[in-house]
Amino acid sequence: MEALRITLFGSFTVEVDETGPVHFKTRKEQELLAYLVLHRQRVHARETLASLLWSEVTTTQSRKYLRRALWRLRTALGERGVPEPEALLCIDSEHLRVSPEATAWIDVCAFEQALDAAEQQPDAAAINGLEAALALYVGDVLDGWYEDWCLYERERLRHRYVHGLQALIAAAERQGDLDRAVARSMDWVYYDTLSERAQRCLMRTRYRAGDRSGALRQYGRCVAMLRDELGVSPSAPTQALHAQILAGQQLDEQEERTMPSRSPAGIVSLLRRIEDDVHRLRAMVLAEAERLEGETEARPPMQPKSPSPY
Repeated sequence: MEALRITLFGSFTVEVDETGPVHFKTRKEQELLAYLVLHRQRVHARETLASLLWSEVTTTQSRKYLRRALWRLRTALGERGVPEPEALLCIDSEHLRVSPEATAWIDVCAFEQALDAAEQQPDAAAINGLEAALALYVGDVLDGWYEDWCLYERERLRHRYVHGLQALIAAAERQGDLDRAVARSMDWVYYDTLSERAQRCLMRTRYRAGDRSGALRQYGRCVAMLRDELGVSPSAPTQALHAQILAGQQLDEQEERTMPSRSPAGIVSLLRRIEDDVHRLRAMVLAEAERLEGETEARPPMQPKSPSPY
């Protein structure tokens, strides 16, 4: 099979040997391939997948649309030099999945593998691995797609990106690489401006790097942002950090203890599962709220009942 590259961060693209993107006839082929790639560890029943992607039609119709989308997907890949879809996909009459032997490069897969590898390395090596992983995150997964099935993976990978930034900042601070710690703290604030934890991290790293005035200016930006966007004041921990910086005090270690540290693998795995479950529930609630809102808007107004003649 020709070298296949699939990117899901930011916009969805499929390329073969960097000769240009694969062109799909309709959006549904893209959705089908993106869903299979995001859930590449699972085997998918055709009926379930068809109902997910074509929920507005009957089961019979959705199965028909799935067959058509698969044919178009095979055709599009074949036109770019992928002669057999089985090189990428395992397909039978009832199930389909991404082939475990597929050699395609997938940015999401490379991102997670690099993060996992960095967690097992000492700080000096971990920094390089984390930088390489985070460079792949050029935007949220399938940015601009609003299908319900996108929500969980998008939120989960957002969480992994922020966790990776936190780990990189912590490792850089432990190595005394304060310029890097400041730069990655700025990335965190840029990505999640409303996070006071990110704001405190940037204040702290600036201060530790000798930029006391920059740390104080960052607090001012934080105050203005919270006031303008949320109508609230900074939390007690943020105000306490500001007071310490204003007084020129040495910072305590409380905030640093909330950063990622070397923990037993079992505890890290358990915490990650709990965090993933929380984000999954959040995504489900958001999806259900949007669905109910749509039903409410589409529902015709109730007509007043005519008075009973009896």
